[in-house]
Amino acid sequence: FWHYILQHVTPSSIIITGIQLLNEMLSPGYRPGKLYVYMGVTGGYKSAMLLTTALHAVKYNASCYNGD
Repeated sequence: FWHYILQHVTPSSIIITGIQLLNEMLSPGYRPGKLYVYMGVTGGYKSAMLLTTALHAVKYNASCYNGD
């Protein structure tokens, strides 16, 4: 996994989340080298939000993932 990341991620790579409001907040998506923290109360949809963004990241950033 890390071998693939180190080969294919460049400083200009941005991962689009697939959630329009989140993309706008992140301007325009996840950037390499940055730390993102999701905070909230117990049961506040944090895990579901991360799973949703992970699934959408694969869907909307197909050029970044080759299925290996």
